[in-house]
Amino acid sequence: GSFISSCLKDFNIRTALAWSACNDMHNIWTSEIDKNLKVQIFQIAIEPILLYGSETWTMTKAMEKRLDGTYTRLLMRTQNLSWKNHPSKAQIWRKLPAVSELIKARRVQFAGHCYRAENEVISSLLLWSPTAHGRGRKLSYPAMIARDSDLEKQDLSKAMRDRQFWRSRVNSIVSTAVER
Repeated sequence: GSFISSCLKDFNIRTALAWSACNDMHNIWTSEIDKNLKVQIFQIAIEPILLYGSETWTMTKAMEKRLDGTYTRLLMRTQNLSWKNHPSKAQIWRKLPAVSELIKARRVQFAGHCYRAENEVISSLLLWSPTAHGRGRKLSYPAMIARDSDLEKQDLSKAMRDRQFWRSRVNSIVSTAVER
């Protein structure tokens, strides 16, 4: 499961589980298997563990950097690359998009899907924002979706109702992520 109430707690648990699974596959990572195949195994076996429930995360820029850093280190472990050799990002990431960009696309796609599920409770709660109490500013899910989709919060409901428009928005996020 996921900790919906705390994105940071969920993120930390997911990171620990991904590292545990990655370390359990040590024999594969240190074998003579082609690096491209190792990356594919990583994407099938480790990445889903790390990204489970990520569609619901409201991530700050600092969390996005931590996630990208964790993903980079996991990829280095997968390809048996040492930091001592100073591998380039091209060597580590190959042609993979930044994981934080993939999460943006998944989050926007998930939000549109939930909003259009009119008979479900989630559709009425999706754009709800808590009132600010206490100190500090907490990022709400609607604010996160607005940031990810480059739309204003007040325009989200109209945009999400239009499936074709919303799909094009998701595809533009994915294409931007792949170009990096």
